[in-house]
Amino acid sequence: MSSETVETASDPGLLAGVAGLVGLDAPSFLYLMTLLLCYPLCYISRTYLHGQSQFIKHVYFILCGLTLASLNFGYDIVYSMISVLVNYVLLVTVGGSQLSVALSFAFNMGYLLTAYVLLSTDGYDVMWTTPHCILTLRMIGTAFDLFDGHKDESQLSVEQKQLSIKTVPSLLEMCGYTYFPGGFFAGPQFSIRRYLDFTAEKLLDNDQGHPPACVMPALSRLGAAAVYAILECVLAPMFSNALLQSEDFANSSLLYQIVVVGIWHKIVFFKYCTVFLIVDGSCIMSGLPYNGKDENGNALWNACTSVIPWKLETATVTAEYIRSFNITTNVWVSRYVFKRLKFLNNRYISQTAAVMFLAVWHGMYVGYYICFGLEIFVTATETFVQDAVKRYPPLTKLVSNPALKLPIFALLKITVSLSVGYPLVGFVLLRWRRIRLVYGAMYHIPTLVLIIFPFLYQMVILPRLKKMERAAKKAAEAAQDTKNSENEKSD
Repeated sequence: MSSETVETASDPGLLAGVAGLVGLDAPSFLYLMTLLLCYPLCYISRTYLHGQSQFIKHVYFILCGLTLASLNFGYDIVYSMISVLVNYVLLVTVGGSQLSVALSFAFNMGYLLTAYVLLSTDGYDVMWTTPHCILTLRMIGTAFDLFDGHKDESQLSVEQKQLSIKTVPSLLEMCGYTYFPGGFFAGPQFSIRRYLDFTAEKLLDNDQGHPPACVMPALSRLGAAAVYAILECVLAPMFSNALLQSEDFANSSLLYQIVVVGIWHKIVFFKYCTVFLIVDGSCIMSGLPYNGKDENGNALWNACTSVIPWKLETATVTAEYIRSFNITTNVWVSRYVFKRLKFLNNRYISQTAAVMFLAVWHGMYVGYYICFGLEIFVTATETFVQDAVKRYPPLTKLVSNPALKLPIFALLKITVSLSVGYPLVGFVLLRWRRIRLVYGAMYHIPTLVLIIFPFLYQMVILPRLKKMERAAKKAAEAAQDTKNSENEKSD
């Protein structure tokens, strides 16, 4: 996988030399090796710690997580320790109250954002903040789950009943939950209730007490990750970040630029899919994501799935992308931000707040806010286009034509590639001085379309469509009245 970081001086040593062969800097290469090392560690826990006490499992996960973290971040692992200790004290003292949720949210987000401000450079860096953003959500989620556990069950949703905890986890449980190697470094998000059920061996795919049959499902995810990694290594040099910022790109036609951005965004996704699939596989290797069985009696290992490759590659609208990529994070935001704002009684405000929370959580670069801000307009535009298709019979008939199924699919794939790729420019390039080179080369046309169309639809297009619907309804009623009169005369 090629590095998306800004070029720096080569790191000395053997590690840097090996990393350079695969197009990575030394910290990124070590981070990748760490993710792969989680497989044998999770296999050991699945095979040799099965049937052992929860205490032994917690200690094992803590030792594994801390060892790997220290190899990557050195003495900076103390920052995660401080966070766990503060959150534990918070739960012990005021846990289960609204105050605990507010303090947890304020401390964890403040702690993370302070680190971003103090440590951010000019691009992506693999440092202790990389896994700490995952830990931030876990700690906030635990405060919410304990708060739910202290409420009357009649006030809870089905989901909240499944995730709530009645008592404060011990410090050992909190540390095991934090440093579990399959989830510490790059997600996925899962609740402390799932972790505790997992260590208590309540998440087994058999009734005989055998270790879970999760090895092959885990390796299949690793195989899928390898496919994405190969694709990224082959294609990334041809469609790099530098290409988007080049004079050749700026001097090209808008159609060419759209095609390049569409292909480039897929290569960026290849990198993220590689990481997500590796992490998914290591979690499955431990047995933690067991999610019951399907109608055929096959075990499901999808409780912690971060990406669904088939759905992602066949998605034709942005909403499908969101539902199939970085799934556990999106579910977390929906569960603890979007749904918790239900009292506002406005879906659009809640959705905007959830999206902007994601932007803040990612960091302080302007590119994140551009990306997620544009995503709001992309979603609105797609919703209004779909509404127009439903309201306008000729369009409804056109998209329902079997003969046009393949061309329409191809058109939608091109459209969604631009809809996702264009905002992603901000997410990847981060700084405005780089972002403006790409958007300026495209004369900001996609931005203008995305911002103007929702207002144009609401103020001009929708009233005309409603007028046509009323006219069509009156015509249908008149035709029915005529038909009824003719029937009466014939009788």
